[in-house]
Amino acid sequence: MLAIVFYVNGSFTAYRGQPVRYLAKLDAQSGDLDTAFTANHTLSASLAALVTDGDKLILGGLFRGYGGVPAPGFAWLDEPSLSPHPGFDGGFASGSRVNTLTATDDAIFAGGVFSTYQGHTINNLAKLSPVDGSADTSFAGGVGLQWPG
Repeated sequence: MLAIVFYVNGSFTAYRGQPVRYLAKLDAQSGDLDTAFTANHTLSASLAALVTDGDKLILGGLFRGYGGVPAPGFAWLDEPSLSPHPGFDGGFASGSRVNTLTATDDAIFAGGVFSTYQGHTINNLAKLSPVDGSADTSFAGGVGLQWPG
């Protein structure tokens, strides 16, 4: 029988008394924590958003890296290993924060507080390739978005 799992993210530090930081993988029937997953992932700060398509798990937040790999605010993990995708460079500048993620067959949309992605000026809303994470520079969705302060 295929196990059905789901992920939860946030600023938590424990689940049912077991230490876990920011990201947990749970069994959908029992709610049990996947301790093998928990032992093998490390985030440097809290997670604001995640999306998965069964092949990859994409994370957004205020973190600086995942599993010792630099990834300011944005990480792409291969499933089921949940190891950082080889060669993927998150592309956001240090201090960037991704608050929301949405994925379709054709694109990944990332919204948050950032002004560049992979050297391109992209303000607060980016459209990315679901194949390699490259920026769709023809998309101008972030033009006009402004954050207070």
